[in-house]
Amino acid sequence: MDFQLLSFYVIGAMILVSALQVLRSREIIHSVMWLGLTFIGISGLFILLNAEYLAIVQILIYAGAITILILFAVMLTRREIMNKEGGEEE
Repeated sequence: MDFQLLSFYVIGAMILVSALQVLRSREIIHSVMWLGLTFIGISGLFILLNAEYLAIVQILIYAGAITILILFAVMLTRREIMNKEGGEEE
């Protein structure tokens, strides 16, 4: 097994695990962080395909700008405090 195939399997597993964690995370901030890791993994696949320009664009645009934009949108949005039964607290 050569290095490129092994790194493809490792990066693919990282992308799969982080994408599943986006879905499983209860906190939205944690989901956004896992999404950023997914974007970084996808840029790793671009590097394996010898598409370095696309990898840099993936990191700058998606892993950087989009993840920060989602984080600011989540943090600036007011969240209602809910109790365990699903109703609003008074």
